[in-house]
Amino acid sequence: MICCKSPIRLNLKGQGKGIAQVFKKAVYLIQIDKAMYATRHAQEKKEGLALLESQGDAHCIVLYDDDYNTFDFVIESLIDICDHAPQQAEQCTLIVHYKGKCEVKSGSLCDLSPRCKRLLQRGLTAEII
Repeated sequence: MICCKSPIRLNLKGQGKGIAQVFKKAVYLIQIDKAMYATRHAQEKKEGLALLESQGDAHCIVLYDDDYNTFDFVIESLIDICDHAPQQAEQCTLIVHYKGKCEVKSGSLCDLSPRCKRLLQRGLTAEII
């Protein structure tokens, strides 16, 4: 689709221009418009990708407190599944115990989905938000 903001005015009378010259001018103006459109489209695409990348880490796994699992089991699960350091896993476990929930991992939805599924398979209560 070609979008031209200003009308192309072709003067065919009295100036000795041949049809070939007029046609060349019209083609040239269309090429300029196409180039402007392509540049604008590329810039919008780049901005869109940047926005998607910035929103890629907008998700996180929230782990909720329960009355079934031991501290050691939750700590071990966070180390194995969420790649926590032992101290980080222990701190998250304490936050879950005292506050009722804790964001234990943030990242892209593609990365978090299998991790959350594994936490659920171990009997922990978690969700992605």
